[in-house]
Amino acid sequence: MGDPHSTIIEQAREMKPYCCGRCGYSLDGAPVDEVHSVVCPECGYTMRFVVSVRLAADDPEYDRKVRQSLGRTERVITRIAMLILLVVCVSALVVILF
Repeated sequence: MGDPHSTIIEQAREMKPYCCGRCGYSLDGAPVDEVHSVVCPECGYTMRFVVSVRLAADDPEYDRKVRQSLGRTERVITRIAMLILLVVCVSALVVILF
């Protein structure tokens, strides 16, 4: 197991038990081949590990500039502020009209 994908797969298998997608048989100890596939020893179903890496920004301000969008917390705060502004405007309109 020399390549990084294999190392990641082995670490993931140590942290979480995997089972066959067809029969539910435990895949503990089942060998992973060179294309990152594992064959269920019980039913013969072949599955392939897909390895992906996601990088998270350390600087939310920079990340926001790159994505040109707001994060979840910022969206919630913006919606709350818009609702407050709407309530104030409607209240002012009611006072003016009545």
